Amino acid sequence: MVVSDTWSYKDINYFYDRVRMLLNNVSNVSLTDDMIDYYEKAPSAELYVKRKVPNWQELDETKFKMFESAIVYLTASYNQNYAMSKVAKKRRLPTMTIEYTADQINMTPNGTSSLKEIADSLINEINGIPADTLMTVIGFRVTP
Repeated sequence: MVVSDTWSYKDINYFYDRVRMLLNNVSNVSLTDDMIDYYEKAPSAELYVKRKVPNWQELDETKFKMFESAIVYLTASYNQNYAMSKVAKKRRLPTMTIEYTADQINMTPNGTSSLKEIADSLINEINGIPADTLMTVIGFRVTP
């Protein structure tokens, strides 16, 4: 699959809806397309993923969908703090209904991975690095 040099995150099907869905379906009034388009959000996410996957224009269809998903997940992670402040909660009491904004909401799909971790795992999968082979070198000793 060959992709044009002019391809951008805006070419991802249902991009804005997918980002909002990952953020507990925050409304398009609370998190507008223009806000997602701020340079520090979607364009930066796209740039990050493109740098991590240098051959992104030559990916097969399956890996290209993973590439797009990585951009969606990373964009959602960049918007997460703002979206968390906009999710309204309701509590019904016998005599009234109270609506308030939650300060802390578990915004991850299954509570085990952050949105950024999911994006990074997709990038690793695209690059052929299985999740169970990742390791960090803490230090090493050089002996004469």
